[in-house]
Amino acid sequence: MKLITKEELENATIEAIFWWKNIERFYHYQFKEINSILNKKRMDYQEFFILKYFNPFLKEYSVRRNIKNGDQNVFEFLKTLRREGFFGELNHENKEINKKVIDQLSEYLCNKTELTNRKNCKSLLSKIAFIIRPDQFFIYDSLAKSSIKKFRKNLNTRNNQNIRSKDLENYQTFYELSKLLTKDVDLELNLVIEEFQEEILHSCKELISKDNKAIKMRIIDKHLWIKSQEKGEDDFNTNNHLIYRNYNKNFPLYLRNGQ
Repeated sequence: MKLITKEELENATIEAIFWWKNIERFYHYQFKEINSILNKKRMDYQEFFILKYFNPFLKEYSVRRNIKNGDQNVFEFLKTLRREGFFGELNHENKEINKKVIDQLSEYLCNKTELTNRKNCKSLLSKIAFIIRPDQFFIYDSLAKSSIKKFRKNLNTRNNQNIRSKDLENYQTFYELSKLLTKDVDLELNLVIEEFQEEILHSCKELISKDNKAIKMRIIDKHLWIKSQEKGEDDFNTNNHLIYRNYNKNFPLYLRNGQ
């Protein structure tokens, strides 16, 4: 028995396409230039980037609390990421990036700086990394972590693993378990991607590749998000699939008009 049904993957695909088309693609193209912007000596470029792009991103993804108040702290945070080689690492195209970078940099920021109020910022770092390299990073936050735990025992059994619940406090372990989940439903993912091929090509061409790794990862991301919303039979979020099913009837029109 598959751990995720085809219908659930269809619902997650709609979410993935909608978010990439309307929000994530915009940040993707802006954030790809972070390293170059921070290397510029003109402060007005950097201030403009923080004001118009980075601060709205922090608010959109509910991670502003990860950095101390004040734009200067945001600027210092970005400079620290650049100095520690984070953006340079992300900009290596076609390179498999060591996922330990999230855990290691979060620990450094927490213990060696005052920028994060001595708190870990794995969620923030994973969201920046995803925006720049969606083919390399799953989004990590409390919702995704809570959802992946529901699959842990089955994935351990099927893959002869011994991942403990507490191990998921590490981003690298969370990534590995999410990758196992993606692999487990790979056949269904291929069918769903083929089913929505026209819409994906129209709205998410940046996520398409020979192995479609990025779009598959994003679909799993969104499934974990949807899964985290489930509360009870009568809860609105539990029955989201009914809404998705109705939208599916006119899905291409819904996407292209942005309605």
